[in-house]
Amino acid sequence: MRLIHRSEGARWLDSLLVVLAVGLSVAVLIVAGSILESNERRIAAFGDSLEARHLVVTSVAADDSAFRAGADARRLGSVYTAQLRFTSEDVEAALRAAPSVDCWYRTSIQRFDTDAWDGVIAGFAVTPDYLDAARVEVVAGSLPTAGDFAELRPVMLVTRRFAAALELEGDPIGQQVHFVGEAAPYTIVGILPSRDDQPISIREAIVPLAPGDTFSEMTFAVEDVRDMPQAVAEMRAFASDRWGDAATVLARADAFAGYLLENRQRNLATAVLATAALLVSASNVMGLLLARAARDRFRIGMARTFGASKLAVRRRVLLDAGALGTVGGLMGVGASFVLLRVYNADLARDSGNFQVQYAISPVVVVIALAVALALCLVAAAYPAHAASRASIVSAIGGA
Repeated sequence: MRLIHRSEGARWLDSLLVVLAVGLSVAVLIVAGSILESNERRIAAFGDSLEARHLVVTSVAADDSAFRAGADARRLGSVYTAQLRFTSEDVEAALRAAPSVDCWYRTSIQRFDTDAWDGVIAGFAVTPDYLDAARVEVVAGSLPTAGDFAELRPVMLVTRRFAAALELEGDPIGQQVHFVGEAAPYTIVGILPSRDDQPISIREAIVPLAPGDTFSEMTFAVEDVRDMPQAVAEMRAFASDRWGDAATVLARADAFAGYLLENRQRNLATAVLATAALLVSASNVMGLLLARAARDRFRIGMARTFGASKLAVRRRVLLDAGALGTVGGLMGVGASFVLLRVYNADLARDSGNFQVQYAISPVVVVIALAVALALCLVAAAYPAHAASRASIVSAIGGA
């Protein structure tokens, strides 16, 4: 009796270990596959995005690490005081020199302090051309008008999440928001779509940008991404003639495409490693079932004595493997939601303004479960065959 209990305990323990191994592999495979699928959709949509259609003429001083420190730049002061600064006349000259360019725009991060929010709000201050180039549409209200930009009226576009966080009651359109240190309240004139539907990444709000000042970057856009090579060539010739080595022209599409490609390769590598882990789990299933068949020779012999066929023995072993794969796969699905939530939380803590939230892909879940089940069944094929070939006499005699 004690031997039987030990055998049952061993069965439960090794089954649990295999289920955990399968579950962890499936979880990693689902998370990597879901992120990969999301990034592939971004790559497919990239050709129509603003990042793929714009180029920047930037002062060489814009690469100064002090400025790139973000909020610390305020403490350090302007790093462009004695460096190249662009004016509206430079913009007009660039547009004349580069007929392939359709429009120009400017963006600037603006911070708002509010007692209604636990922390500092980051928004984008933009020119009207930015909204056109980004093809921004609103789900309620309207975009800022030309008068709002020209007269520097304190208006803003917000997401519904931002409006809810400000604890605004009822329709936020037309309501005013007071910020610490601002002379006048900002009036909400439009509601932006949710981040997943938005063609640009906006953390909280859009506000008009002050016109007429100088700046270190001029950003231009084309309507058709196929015009980008010609626009880059024209703008580089203009920048070289006007400023020489003091300014450079960058095509953001190159950097963004490189980032997407790097992200794709990283997630492909993760998916390959998860699949390899599944293969290891499948080999563990094979070893487990072979060891279990050796331990169960007496049971197999008794079953064969009472009329069990070889097919029935094979079916029993395959059912064991299928159960391990199914339970492990389902555990992996549950674990994948936890892993992705942790990953999204880590992204949300990023101080940057480009926050992407990933979701589990149902298609990837089905594929991962099918792969886990198939591998476990394939791994069980040989143990099932070996168990069915066991001699009745030798099985009983070796008990």
